[in-house]
Amino acid sequence: MKILRVDDRLIHGQIIAGWIPTFTISNIILINDSIPLDMLQIYKNMLPVEINLLIFNINEVDKIIDKNSSIYLLENIKLLKNNLQKFENISFDLFNLGGMRSKVDKEKILDFIYMDKNDINDFFETIKNLKFKKVNAQQLPNTQSFDIKRILERRS
Repeated sequence: MKILRVDDRLIHGQIIAGWIPTFTISNIILINDSIPLDMLQIYKNMLPVEINLLIFNINEVDKIIDKNSSIYLLENIKLLKNNLQKFENISFDLFNLGGMRSKVDKEKILDFIYMDKNDINDFFETIKNLKFKKVNAQQLPNTQSFDIKRILERRS
């Protein structure tokens, strides 16, 4: 299973207690340009020892090996959309919007998803250009899955 997840909290309890055991994830691939070094150590210490944490800045994404049993985490959809070509050789089972919390000038889409027009455009550009078997918005594997594409199409 290869999951590409956008979640503004990156690694947190939902990832560790929910996504990792449900899908037998063995690799967390964190893609971010602005994580302080002390946070990296905290992330490493949070994870079970059998989970590999691989951290890349966005300029290194093309070096990422297409790994099964992985969850690829990005903080926002803009970072993904602006670097689509770096992900085009990876075929994902799931593109998941897991948490895009309320920020200034963002509209509530779901209780855990807030987006502006740029985010929505970036979402559609992403699903048009990358390979996903399934696209959803879902906080945890055992909670309701939302057809985020349909929800956003209805808003347009």
